[in-house]
Amino acid sequence: MGALFLSQPSSWEDVARISQMVGARLCHDLASPLGGVLGGIEMLSSSPNEADTELHEWLQKMRGHLRERFEFLRTCWSGTFQHLEGETLHGLLQNYVKNQPQWAVELQASPEMLLLPKGWGSLILFLFLWLFSRAPRGGNIGVDVLSGGFVLNLQASGSLLAQDFAPPQEITPHTLPLTMAFLLADVHRITLLCHPTSGALHVQGKASKK
Repeated sequence: MGALFLSQPSSWEDVARISQMVGARLCHDLASPLGGVLGGIEMLSSSPNEADTELHEWLQKMRGHLRERFEFLRTCWSGTFQHLEGETLHGLLQNYVKNQPQWAVELQASPEMLLLPKGWGSLILFLFLWLFSRAPRGGNIGVDVLSGGFVLNLQASGSLLAQDFAPPQEITPHTLPLTMAFLLADVHRITLLCHPTSGALHVQGKASKK
């Protein structure tokens, strides 16, 4: 599969490839909670007389998890040219890791950034997904939003690799978040930098002066 170059207009083939990868990414992220809901429904159908409160509570939890993932991904894709409130962004990040105790997320925004500029929210969410994939054992992600840009910090145990922080040469479900991050950064005139340190990755976005 060919590369999508930021310096060139997207062809219809590129658009089709992105659409295909979006579908694959959605299926990947929603497979676990959806499978849990369907499994619970099957259990209820096979033994309706033995359904108990615990099973119903579990189904409610899975349904909520599924809804939160949908909301996260919907905001990623529909907010590429929209403003996003800092409080909403924080809620999306918190909900994404809510059922994973090995992860912690915190966001801080300066008073003038309670409403993020157009596209910043989606860009931060896509970068978050990339950082999330860097540490399979979990970690802490902090997001700081200032008037001139933003910083995402990942702290985790193990080896954190950052040599692939560049526009991906292939569009795949795994490279899609970083592909979209660089596309949005190019559109919204934001320079992306990545600084690896011992046990941490720091991704910085600097807004260009207009």
